Amino acid sequence: MIADYGIIGAVERIVMRPDDATGYRVLVEMGMEDMAFEAVVLRHPDVFSPEAVAQSRHRLQRLHPDEP
Repeated sequence: MIADYGIIGAVERIVMRPDDATGYRVLVEMGMEDMAFEAVVLRHPDVFSPEAVAQSRHRLQRLHPDEP
């Protein structure tokens, strides 16, 4: 995927998937969601599309609905 889309494009395609990927679920279960691509996108929002940032924020907020 990286060869086809580049690293930024590949990460965007991953976070834009409609369902949670298995790797994402495993990271969450291990308490390591800060290592998920969604967390990377939110740490570097200026590099990614607004849609990828919004989707990443939405997915991570589902984990912690009481946080801003």
